[in-house]
Amino acid sequence: WTNWYDARLDPSRPIPCYNPPDENLERARILLPKELWKQGPAAVNEEIKRLVEACKLRHIKPLRSGYSFEIQAGKYRISRRPGGDDLAAALAPPVAALGRALAGQTREIAEIVKNTDMYGWEEVPGIVDDLEKALSADAEEIAANITIIWNYLVRLSAILEKDERRRADSKTNQPVLNEDIRDRLSPLITSLSAFVRKFPSARELDDESRAYKVREALLDPSRRVFTSAGAQGLLSENDRELLTGLLKAASEGKLVDGQAGKAASAGVSSARNLIYKALEIVATGYVAVSLQAATPDSILIQKTADWIISAEQYIMELTKDDTPGRAVSIRDLINDLRKKRQQRPKPGEASEPDAPASGKRRKS
Repeated sequence: WTNWYDARLDPSRPIPCYNPPDENLERARILLPKELWKQGPAAVNEEIKRLVEACKLRHIKPLRSGYSFEIQAGKYRISRRPGGDDLAAALAPPVAALGRALAGQTREIAEIVKNTDMYGWEEVPGIVDDLEKALSADAEEIAANITIIWNYLVRLSAILEKDERRRADSKTNQPVLNEDIRDRLSPLITSLSAFVRKFPSARELDDESRAYKVREALLDPSRRVFTSAGAQGLLSENDRELLTGLLKAASEGKLVDGQAGKAASAGVSSARNLIYKALEIVATGYVAVSLQAATPDSILIQKTADWIISAEQYIMELTKDDTPGRAVSIRDLINDLRKKRQQRPKPGEASEPDAPASGKRRKS
């Protein structure tokens, strides 16, 4: 109440969810059911507090050191929206020419890989094939997928670093890369690095992931976040492979520097961004008040809520070092989700619609 009052006294003072005002929160507050008001100020204040905390979770900014996510066809997808500068870079004649040359180089490596025993390097064929397809696309598609191309670059670079470590270790019996493939990968990676950094979004991702350091202990929770979201049908198989591929590259290298460090940073940051987007979706269901029937989004909200509950351990491990108070808000939201799931009617039982999941207001 005091935050609301202070926001009215001084509209220029920034207060999350109050200045600037959040329309959904304002509507939710106005449309609180009469039964709740009859319970007294304490009950009303507790509900408003819950709505405000949910509102704050809707406004978490994604980390620039990882992939951001958007909703497409009922799933969380890695955002592939190129900025105007990315498209301009792709259309620049020198960059386009370099892209075509890189596609040709990658195609040659792909042919060699097909006829080579890749024991110990089983991930290489898939990465090379996907990179060749991405580089052979038109300029608009290259611009849209440039951060995905960056993903392939980092993973191939980490593979080359792993090969160098194996060659330097006289005691290891692990296989090294085929000489012909290695000799072709090295110049490809050098040129591909220059190509990728021509694009602003990929350059930012590269710089941010290099600067943002993560603890090795966060790699496994991040992987489990991606695999559990995939198992729940919330993450496409292709995106799950891209994200877990980064974490695999990170787990096989040294996180203090090099490509493994960038892969770790991008992988962990992407896991946190997926969590933030999921929290935004569920919190939207809490704050939004509507008298309309359930929309298709209610299915996504419910699936997301179930996933958050099932992945609670990994979510809390990845967010416990967030800004003060955010971890508490996340914990409270998960507890509330669990309580509502326990109250959910069993098949065949009639019940009032669940407001957070469907966006419908309870009848008073």
